[in-house]
This record gives sequence, structure tokens and C-alpha cells, in this order.
Amino acid sequence: MSTQIKGSKFIYEIDEKDFPHGFIAQGTESFVFKGRKISVNGQDEEELSFSCVLKFKPYSRSRFERFTNNELRIFEELQECRSVARIYDVIEDLGESFDLKTPEISKHIRSKNIELNGAMIPCFCVVEEYIDGWSLEQYCIRQFWGLEKFKDNRWIKYHEFKDFEKEEVLKKYKDEKTFFRYQDKMLHYMLSLCGILQFISMTSKKKVLHLDIKPENIMVTSQSEELVLIDFGRSEFLDERDRYIYHKLAPFKYINDNGVRVKEDINHPFCHGTIGYAAPEAFRAAIDDSFPLTLLNDKSEDKTNGFEIGRMSIESDIFSFGATFWECLNIVELVTNSEEFSTLNRKSRFYESHLLNHDSYYERDLSLECTGPLGGRYNLALQNIIKKCTRKRLDGYMNDPAFYHGYDEIIRDLEDARDSIPTVKKGENKQVKNSSITFGICIGCFLSLLLISGVYRAIGARIAKSNWNNLVSEINNHIEQGDSAYQTTKQGELSEIALERMELATGAQELEVCDETFVFLCNDNVINSSEATLMITLLNQLDDNNDKIQYADKIIEHANPVELPSIAASVNSLGLSTDDIGYKLAIALYCVDRENDYDYVDAYDLIVQNANLKEYRTIIKMLAVTLNNKGDYVINQIAEKKSVKRSEVIETLNSLEKM
Repeated sequence: MSTQIKGSKFIYEIDEKDFPHGFIAQGTESFVFKGRKISVNGQDEEELSFSCVLKFKPYSRSRFERFTNNELRIFEELQECRSVARIYDVIEDLGESFDLKTPEISKHIRSKNIELNGAMIPCFCVVEEYIDGWSLEQYCIRQFWGLEKFKDNRWIKYHEFKDFEKEEVLKKYKDEKTFFRYQDKMLHYMLSLCGILQFISMTSKKKVLHLDIKPENIMVTSQSEELVLIDFGRSEFLDERDRYIYHKLAPFKYINDNGVRVKEDINHPFCHGTIGYAAPEAFRAAIDDSFPLTLLNDKSEDKTNGFEIGRMSIESDIFSFGATFWECLNIVELVTNSEEFSTLNRKSRFYESHLLNHDSYYERDLSLECTGPLGGRYNLALQNIIKKCTRKRLDGYMNDPAFYHGYDEIIRDLEDARDSIPTVKKGENKQVKNSSITFGICIGCFLSLLLISGVYRAIGARIAKSNWNNLVSEINNHIEQGDSAYQTTKQGELSEIALERMELATGAQELEVCDETFVFLCNDNVINSSEATLMITLLNQLDDNNDKIQYADKIIEHANPVELPSIAASVNSLGLSTDDIGYKLAIALYCVDRENDYDYVDAYDLIVQNANLKEYRTIIKMLAVTLNNKGDYVINQIAEKKSVKRSEVIETLNSLEKM
């Protein structure tokens, strides 16, 4: 027996280096293992191996066809988005010798083509990009708060900690500086995920609903700690003319003949998505009156009180978004107060037992954190956003302004929340601050003497450039070996060295630093939000506005589509006055996205007049989408000032969207 699989171009095998038995997780419809992608030369000798993810999905002909006709097409549609994981291969036949035991349910994954017994599960395999980092759940629990520790080849849960270890965790949680740093991090991730979801649901050629948003399906890259969305197994295309789609899950009997609620399993899911995160409309209808989220009302036949079971829309993903960050923001309280939550690998089991009822599932708040002795530290605006995302469904909710209907609304509220958080936190130690200032002054005086002599700047610049060249060479070596994700893990170190080089540069050296930094960051032909922020920081050190405009133009030309709004905001911070097209497009996108009193006709004219410029096609499409989504007020304003029909404006914007 073997754990190797032959794919279309590579051999794949289980990699047990970082995970016991290579096992990462059991999802709602797959078993996930870390794997190695092995390239083989003509003599069947191993040449190179790269990390990957092996997802084993229970096989049936209909399930396999659904994957190839739907999920695979969605991945192909979103390949230009670097914030979405890629698929490398799909293997229908695992081979007769393949045998892999699943740690959690002690069954064996085998090929569909062998004679099976009750201890075997026939599967096909999907090979995906391996993201070096953590799931958002793991990041919050393990990486940030240390609520689990790796010891003796397994993860030790919080409730197995010794008393002094528990006290260390709680001391960290009580520290206000650490707490507010976590709040800032979650705000950043909420904005980042909104940007990703806005892209896949509004700006791709075919709009996509993810329909399984949860902490397990959001990866945080190591070093740069950026988000990548994974697992599109439940996703659906949404026709641009429609606002919703229907799932095809058959009605279900939630309570058996003995009056006991049945347990969900991989072959009989309760919902299209995951319990605890899925919107109520994503659940299966009940054969009887056992639907768990029903508000029974003898005076009404509307058993679901405002929503139609099976009808899923962007509001469904927004509900899951709110539920996801409700968990993240309450994670310390959930883990420390519930051994059950802490020890379950599938958190949906906890929600199935404790949250799957009409009173608890909706309008999530941050009351868990508020009830403790340190409660009430989260910004109230954050709680209001979470509650609005998970509002109880009412008749007509898809048109009710009390609900979110797009990610631009959530982004505005999140930015307002971020801006309302004080920059100076409570409990600042003034003695430490004053000591730091005094120490800083002394160091400053000492460095000033060195700068006067010219020694520090000259030597420092050479050292910084050497460090840059060494790191760039290291990253390029990894890229040549197929490890394209390595650069992302080194983003923080790259930024530090680039900023140090700029600080030490003089005259023409400043332009050299900008040029070398941009060329390297754009080696994959895409600039993401953090890379754009770094470039804008460097550009602010230049004196010549023409140089700034030149680089701003390049940033917009190569901007990651999913992060264009935030990149445009960074470019806007340069505060330049110019007729350069790329810069004007960036400012227009920033203003249209954020300002209600902007003259939208200017933006409309700008994209119509420059629609033939291929280098700006992405931002022109984004501007067209943003104008379209502003609704009738903006369409009417443009039509009136241009003296054309509304239908002509809409047709023009639609055509620009589809370029």
C-alpha cells in the first residue's frame, strides 16, 4: 500500500513534516492533508519537491462532475486574484495501491475503482496551493493568544495547560496594549476580507458567492500576515441579472422518531455551508416542524419568519462574514470558558449543540467579552457592525436598509470604526514614555555626530544594500524552485530594509532605491496593497513630483484588482496635482468610493475617454462597477448632465465592466 498519487504532471504524497500524519483538518466535505508535489525527470528520479494541499473529497459521479463543472471553473475565473488559493491538479482515480487512514474517524481513503467495505471511503483528490501560514482560527488561537501549544508532536489545548501557563495567557489578555493591538489586527482583516469578497462578488466576469466563509477557510500568510481565501467547494456563480441562487439540498428530518435532534455528518449536511457561520436561508428545509431556526407563530403560516429556505445571496455571505469575526473577537472567552469549544477540531459541532436555535443564532454581539471583569474594551462600532451583518431575517430584508447589501457599506462602517478608535490607549506608562524620550534624545545626539562625519550614512547605506541584495537573491532562488509564496512570507523584512535604504540614501540614490524596490516587488507583474503602501512611503521621500507621478502610474497599472480601492487610497495620499491619466483614475476611484458629494460625471467621462488604454483596463472596470453600484441617484445625475438616457449610461457602464 502507498500514500503516493500520480497526477497529470507530478507525483503527490503525504508530507508529515509539519502536521502529525500530515493531517490538517476535516472540512464539511473533505479531508485535508499537507502534501508534497514532486517533479520527476525522465529516469523516474525525484528532482524537486514543493509543498501543496491534498483535499480528499468523497466520490460519487455527480459530486465529481459538480466539482469540475462548478468549483474548478470558479477557481479558473479567479486566478488573477492573488488573494484566492490556486488549484494545481484534480485526480479522479487515486490508484489501486493508495491507502490513507483518516485520524479523526479512523476510516481509510481509497480509490473509487476498488472493492470497498464499510471502513473505506472512496475519494477523489484536489491538489491546491499550500499557503505558508495559519488559518484565521489558528492565527487567533495559537499565533496571537497562545491558547494552544505544540508539544510532544501534538497541539496541547488550553484546558490541558498547567495553572501558571493559563495565568500567562490571561495576563496577556488583560494587557490593554496587547488587547488593542488584537482589535486593530481584526479590523485590518475585516477590511481585507471585505475587499476580497467585493472582488469575487462584483468585479469578476461572473459574480461568485463563496457560501462557506468561516475562520478555517481564511488563511493568514506568515511574515506579511495577509489574507488568502480558500475552499470554494460550496461556491456558486451568480448571474449578473439575478440577486440570488437556490441550493438543491433535499428536505431533512432534524429530529428523529425518538424526539432527539440528529447529528450532522459529511454525507448529510444541515446546510449549504457550515453550522454556526451559514446564513439561515442556507439551511435545508425540514420535513416536519423541526427546523431549528424557526420562530413558531400560530397566527402566521410563515414558519421561517422572513426568509425563503434555499435562496442565497450576497447577504448570505455577509451573514457568514459577521459570524466569522464574532468568533474571532470573542475567541479568548470562548476557549477559556468552554472546554468543549477548545477541544473540538470542528467548531461547528459546538455551534450545533449550543447556538443552533432562533434566540442565539442571530444578531451576534460581543457580550462574552463585555461580561468579564475587563469587559467592554472593544469599540462599540465593531459590535454594531457584527450585529448588522447577522441581523434576524425579516420580510423584505433583501431591500431593507437596516441590513448590509454590499461590502462597500461594510468597508465604510469599518473605516469609521477604525478612525474613531483613540490613537493613545488607556494605561500608558508615563515613566516609561519619558525614559524612552530621554534615551531617544541621547541616541539622536550620538547619531547626529556620526551623520556629520558622513561615516554612518555611507557605511549604513552599503550594509543596507548588501542586506537587500542578499534577501532578493534568497527569494529569487525559492521562486526558481517553484516556491512562489516565499516572497509573501518575507514582505515584512523586505519593507524594513527598503525603508532603511531610503533613510540612508542621498540624491540620486533615492531614485535608485525606488527603482530597485519597484522592479523587485513587481517581478510577478502584480502590486498588492502592502507593496503599494511601501512604495508610497518611499515616494514621499522624493522631492521631484514628476518622479512620484511616474511611479504612481506604474503602481496603478500593476495593481492587484482585489485591492484596488485601498491602493487608490494610498496613491491619493501623495496629494499631487497632475493631468496624468493613471493618477487621475486612482483619485477618481478613491473619491467615487468614499465621497458622496463628488462630481460623478467627471469619473464617467474619464473612463469613457480612456477605455482604449489597455494598461488601465483593470481600474477602469473597477470604476465602472463602483459607479454602477452607487445606484439610481448617480445614474440619473450622469444622464442628466450628459443629456442622455439612463439606459445609455447603464449600457456604457456594463460594457466597461465586461472589458
